[in-house]
Amino acid sequence: MKHVPSESLSPKEKLALSRAELLAAMGDPGGGRLDGSIDQPLPEPVRPLSARGGAAFVSRWWRRHPVSSALELLEPGLERYARRNPARLVGYGAGFGSLLVVLRPWRLLSLGAAVALVFKASNIAGEVASAIRTPAEPRVNPRGGDA
Repeated sequence: MKHVPSESLSPKEKLALSRAELLAAMGDPGGGRLDGSIDQPLPEPVRPLSARGGAAFVSRWWRRHPVSSALELLEPGLERYARRNPARLVGYGAGFGSLLVVLRPWRLLSLGAAVALVFKASNIAGEVASAIRTPAEPRVNPRGGDA
């Protein structure tokens, strides 16, 4: 790509030149022209992690975790309390957060203990198997019938 002094270019031309250089760096042989048009259509963008199923995996894991069930039981009471005393609830949250920062309870746990706490009651093997399974395979509910 030949170098053009940037002082002699308008902002549109600078943008088009920058775009062409980026396309050339990404392997597009045409790269684009200075007028901003592109010879070939742009390649498909890389899908984010959530589109690839990472968020779905974490969501499924969280729904099956025992702590999630406990929080679901506490949620209606917390919602009522938040409607009646929102400032107090925010204050409790800030106090709890600052207490965590001061006490640093994560320093008391080894990495192995933390991993064991996270995965102990979860069916990680089942989650990994369901994430790897092809979409064509029907899901089978262990209680009978299709899921």
